[in-house]
Amino acid sequence: MGLPFRVSAIVERDSVRLAHARNAHPGIPCFSDLEEAIRTVGHSSTFIKDFTSPLGRRRLLEIAGRSGIPVLLEKPLSSPGVKVSLAGREREASVSMSEAFNPVVNALAAKLFADRLQVETLAFVRVNSLTLQRLQDPGYRRDIIGGAFVDKLIHDLHLLTSGTIIGPAKLEFGIPHVNEIVLDILVSQCRRSLTFSSLGGDPLGAYEASLSSARPAEMLVDLSIPVCMDGRPVPTRWIASWGGVPKDLAQRLGILDTDVAAAQLVSGGNANAALPGSLFHNLKLIVCGCRRPGGEEIQLICNLQARGTVKAWLIERSNSEERHLPVRFCVPIIESIIAFSQSFRGGGYLDIHDIIHADRVALQLRSEFRAPSGAELDPERSLAILHHNHGLRHAVTLL
Repeated sequence: MGLPFRVSAIVERDSVRLAHARNAHPGIPCFSDLEEAIRTVGHSSTFIKDFTSPLGRRRLLEIAGRSGIPVLLEKPLSSPGVKVSLAGREREASVSMSEAFNPVVNALAAKLFADRLQVETLAFVRVNSLTLQRLQDPGYRRDIIGGAFVDKLIHDLHLLTSGTIIGPAKLEFGIPHVNEIVLDILVSQCRRSLTFSSLGGDPLGAYEASLSSARPAEMLVDLSIPVCMDGRPVPTRWIASWGGVPKDLAQRLGILDTDVAAAQLVSGGNANAALPGSLFHNLKLIVCGCRRPGGEEIQLICNLQARGTVKAWLIERSNSEERHLPVRFCVPIIESIIAFSQSFRGGGYLDIHDIIHADRVALQLRSEFRAPSGAELDPERSLAILHHNHGLRHAVTLL
């Protein structure tokens, strides 16, 4: 590929993943500790790409700072309860919002600019299956704090606040209207037997689970947020889910069911697990309602997901006509590392102010959500909502 950098070491604290890395990349030194890796392979041209959670970020920054090695951090900067300031670190740290390099995002921005389209509405969707994976594995991604909105849609907030999609504009966010919030289901000491059927109706094995009373996180958030762009109101819709794809997602967005189906990535899962991989979905969409200078209304639908057999694409619809616009396929995170590798000694490639702005907007919007009541945390109610939104049929037996 001719990348302007090479991977000189892999650091992984998890012993299983470390062993996998050693088997998959026998030519790259692998370490369980960052300090040992830096002592062994670090030099003046070294930089670190951080794929860790915010929970370990403070130590990483301290080690990198002592070693004089710049860091490209994973997003977001912080989550509720995890405060990591980059004040004074502008020369040694930057933040990876790799979606800024997603080719379909760039194609959307180029289309808006070249055709002088006026954005009338925006909708952002981020979906995965964290909830169902937590039912399968109680310890799965416990590092994620903040709920589906903060941890998923922070990407799209950055795309707006940085001007990546719409160019430079003064943005003002109003108070969100909550269309729907569905609470996460976690596993804890309290035991309940759950029996699921798959999205296709096939019976699955029983699995013991219940709702944790600690740190409930939003499983699905559907928000409408008033946004002013340079004083002009642009209604926005934000949908983030940790429990799979809502079965009425196309209707919520005003697009076709085939659009949703074409954008879905289904994880292979674990053949020996209680829940099959066919339940684990990932999806990233942007739906943009626009108007041409002559007044014609068009709709642009972007699939940002590009992994395996699922490709990124951009569709333009107007007057019942449909046109697929060409999108170069790539892995955006590689593009972001390439850009950083070319300027990492100059402070990275993304404006930290824009990243911090996106983080603060996300946390401020989340603070508008009221705390859930005890009744809303009831497992049976949450399972009923799972069934309603995600097509899961279940039976609950109290032990």
